[in-house]
Amino acid sequence: MASERQSFMLGILLGGIAGAAAALLYAPQEGKQTREQIKGKALEAKERASEAVSSAKESAEKAGAKGREYVEIKTAQVREAVQAGRKAAAEKKAELQAESKEAEHKPSI
Repeated sequence: MASERQSFMLGILLGGIAGAAAALLYAPQEGKQTREQIKGKALEAKERASEAVSSAKESAEKAGAKGREYVEIKTAQVREAVQAGRKAAAEKKAELQAESKEAEHKPSI
């Protein structure tokens, strides 16, 4: 999902750059001014791209942290369930052993 978002953001960024460059090239002004504007727009685009990459990286780190937290919680829950199962099995075993001993000591009819 993050990859699709990054691709979309990159598409918007590149489309904006292409549109800005086309507008500047067709604008009626001197070549030097046009080159300076293109350079300025390229620097702006570079900054926006850097911000988008930082934002995507931050989002990915948050998602990774959430995923790790979820796994830790579920692992703890499974451990608790296993311990409860072991305890219940041990209690039932002791109960059955006691019943078995009682049955051995009862006189037969």
